[in-house]
Amino acid sequence: MLALLALSGCARGPNPDAGPAELSLSLYSGPPGTPIAVRGIELDIEDATEVQAWLGDEPAVLLVAEDGTISTAVPLFLGSAGWPEPPSGPQTFELRRGEQVIGRSTRGV
Repeated sequence: MLALLALSGCARGPNPDAGPAELSLSLYSGPPGTPIAVRGIELDIEDATEVQAWLGDEPAVLLVAEDGTISTAVPLFLGSAGWPEPPSGPQTFELRRGEQVIGRSTRGV
């Protein structure tokens, strides 16, 4: 069972002094809504309010399974006029706890 957590999750991840965990993604391109499996860190569904997911400068949805595995989806990128506009280059996926990055993708989406 997957639980949809809008921008949230809680990491059992790395030591904060060790820097962010390296995350790998199952997909590196696709239209908005394309699911992406994330590996390299597990999240705790019970503490879902501490971690936010970002893809580039856009907040990303976080899906957390009961076993701690996570996935996300490609967000709809909007340009300055409010119309859909793909980013100019690859976007890094990050998991953040407040201002601290706890996980970062090794390649951009």
